[in-house]
Amino acid sequence: MHTHTSTRRGKVFTRTAAGIAALGLLGFGLTAPAEAVTAPYSVPTASTASPVDEATETDGPLNIDDAVFEWSVNDESTGGAYFGGCNFLVPGKAGDAGQSRVWTDADAGKLFPTDSDDASGNFTDGRVSIVKTSGKYTKWGSRCLTGAEDPDKAESVNGNINAEAKNNHTGDHVEITGGSGTIDVDKNNASIQWEGSWTFAYYGGMTYWTISDPTLEVEDGKGTITGTYSGYGADMDDPSIWKELKPRDGDIVEIQKGEVDVTDEGFEFTPDYLGVKTDTDGRNIQAKQTAENESWWGAMPQDWIDFNVETGQDSYWYTTDGASTSLQPRKKTNPLAVSYGKPVEKPGDGGDPTNPDDPGDDGSGAGDDGSGDKGSGDSGKNAGSADGSATLYWSINQEANGGAFYGGCNFLVAGKSKDTGSAKVWPSGGGDYYRSKSGNVRIEKPEGSTFKEASWDDRCLDSTGEAVSTSRKGSWTQSRVAIKNGEVSEADDGVTVQWKGSFTVAFYGGMTYWSATDPKLEVDGNGKGRLTADLSGYGADMFDSSKWVALKPESITMANFKNIDIDALLDDGHITATPDYLGVKYDSKGKQGSSGNAVGGSDENASAQAKKTGENSDYWGAFPQDFVDFQHKTGQYSYWFTSGGVRDPYKRAEPMTISLGDYVPGAGDYSAAAGNGGQQQNAGDAGGSAAGAAGSGQSGTGGSGGGQSAKNAKKADAKKTDEVDDETVFAQEAEEVRAASEVPVRAWIAMGTGLAVTIVAGFGIRSGIRRHIGLDPSDIG
Repeated sequence: MHTHTSTRRGKVFTRTAAGIAALGLLGFGLTAPAEAVTAPYSVPTASTASPVDEATETDGPLNIDDAVFEWSVNDESTGGAYFGGCNFLVPGKAGDAGQSRVWTDADAGKLFPTDSDDASGNFTDGRVSIVKTSGKYTKWGSRCLTGAEDPDKAESVNGNINAEAKNNHTGDHVEITGGSGTIDVDKNNASIQWEGSWTFAYYGGMTYWTISDPTLEVEDGKGTITGTYSGYGADMDDPSIWKELKPRDGDIVEIQKGEVDVTDEGFEFTPDYLGVKTDTDGRNIQAKQTAENESWWGAMPQDWIDFNVETGQDSYWYTTDGASTSLQPRKKTNPLAVSYGKPVEKPGDGGDPTNPDDPGDDGSGAGDDGSGDKGSGDSGKNAGSADGSATLYWSINQEANGGAFYGGCNFLVAGKSKDTGSAKVWPSGGGDYYRSKSGNVRIEKPEGSTFKEASWDDRCLDSTGEAVSTSRKGSWTQSRVAIKNGEVSEADDGVTVQWKGSFTVAFYGGMTYWSATDPKLEVDGNGKGRLTADLSGYGADMFDSSKWVALKPESITMANFKNIDIDALLDDGHITATPDYLGVKYDSKGKQGSSGNAVGGSDENASAQAKKTGENSDYWGAFPQDFVDFQHKTGQYSYWFTSGGVRDPYKRAEPMTISLGDYVPGAGDYSAAAGNGGQQQNAGDAGGSAAGAAGSGQSGTGGSGGGQSAKNAKKADAKKTDEVDDETVFAQEAEEVRAASEVPVRAWIAMGTGLAVTIVAGFGIRSGIRRHIGLDPSDIG
């Protein structure tokens, strides 16, 4: 056990353990367990000075050899990262990884030192340790976890780049013991040298560099800390670039704007950053100082920035463009503490923390067994992956969240919905078919400017609480699917994001639906991208509604993108891009609306894309070819391209957001035109609610509402009560529901293809028609 002493004119002073807790650890909010003290941690010796000597010999320089250096640098250096899970600190000088790559547990104890040869080792090397806010050593498995006293309560920071969000950085700090030099309290001077190194690993280790042997020089409260920079050069735009950088000495801390107050026991100060200007022409230039960013605007010392131009990290060390919810506020420096003359407690063992690289439950969502509800995707502890974590937000299009001509509305569902056995409106409460959350997947609805988890009861309500309706222009729920924990991989030729989970798109209250599983976004180096997924679902036949066929899963392109800005994705942590739809042509390949599948039915219904005109040019287009081809099997065919119908403006693809951190897109402006659709809970549920609402003007019932409904009813009187002009499976089943309820209905249904078709039912419907369409009212719902 080493004994470190401090002398003033040869006299020995006694130091107590209480002071270090108050000074050395206070700046970090640390508490540490009392343990046996071993080298390089110090214990005081008894004083041999007489009271007279102590009282009279207190002036002049004080020699010390037990100074402790503690600094977390800034929150960004231990924060969630766009890739690689998090940024973190390791002890010692990291070796050559040979390329820019994310580190693995196999690197612990080999690429960088620990007190073991594997990932179980504490992050310590000689006099240098990386310590968590709990006072325990950091280990490989805890590098991206917060420092909770109870390891089971530690939270992952992976992918969390929002400086205002909870658990966005770990707060780990570097601790170097055994610093030697002199202090002069009266003159506010200090000169202290430490031996040792620590390394900054950003993007999970894809880029890293080292500071060695810091030396502090302070005169009259002002000064610097110098050290040696070393590391490796990388390029975000060219992962093949990897080179060892020549070590160089330079300033690592400047103390000019602030001031150090040197005392007998130590001092704490915040290194200069705020208000510091740099003219570095790096990847991004320094942002202009504004009222919004002045509390975090600044830069590290110029030597620090110049070196990091070569590492590829330059713009991480000064303020660039970004709001308070970005990572920008995390760049400002944290307080640095120096203490001496007191015993330093050895950090506690780091234990056996959960490895944050373990993705845990795959969050694949519920299949027919419903197991997706048991997913652990919301724990957050194991969020992310070895290459980062991404969240996808997408509403698909407004039609998928709009009013329907029957069944209340079209809506989104979390997980892969079970087999209903036939084309029917889902029962009240959603039965076993509806979920708003399943594994990594959640369905969200706007509430004000933010989003909340959707529910069955509000699935057909817009953000104002009014039921969506086909009779109100601009009416839709603005719901979206959110899929988290996407695994991000970057290669020379682009970026790939793979999500695990399923969501379902239900039309006509559930009478027709399909599911997308494990979406995958691929973007090449030119920004061209596509989103694919395994699509499955059920096929219906408009001429034989007893037909219900499970469709085999197919890999389908759900969205194409002409230009995704990869740089913006990496620099800002999120992008919003609109899938190609406008101007996209769809080749029907001879498909006919009367072939038995296309929504709208009958020979006169849409079987091909409408001609582009001046009137429809603002919304004319189509989803990808294979996606629309797949919908020919589900019966939703013409809802995914411009068909010349009244619902065409709602078919355009909505923007998609990819967030690599904690960024969450807010709700956009919403204003639906005043209409006749009143508020309706569970519109179109089976069991008679549709019949009760028919003709009332509520969405999804076939009624156009108010005076218009009466006007249309007069036109309908000319029809015979046993006529069914609309031949889609959805309209036929709707007719049966109404007939079974023995409620007179006279309504105009304008289908997705734009046809106005009369359906008239009296107090019953002829059994011959019932047999013709293959339905039994007792089977409905």
